Amino acid sequence: MSMELKSMRTGRDGARVERQGDNSYKVYHRIGHSNYTVQITPFDTRDAGSILEVAPTYFRCCFYGTMDNNKYQHEFCYTCIGNNQ
Repeated sequence: MSMELKSMRTGRDGARVERQGDNSYKVYHRIGHSNYTVQITPFDTRDAGSILEVAPTYFRCCFYGTMDNNKYQHEFCYTCIGNNQ
């Protein structure tokens, strides 16, 4: 299955991921507030993950190459940790 198809898959409770034009990812969810922390883990550990933005209905992240500052596509998993409201 292609990475594009995987990124369009709908997850539990409406969570879904969209790859943006700059190779960052926007992960939509239904948390409803910004008081949470995101942990992202790329399946390819050669590159470093970065959280770009945290919002009530989504967060944005990307993966930088360790040898350059370019953003790369990645399969990844994530966890959001925070208070239920």
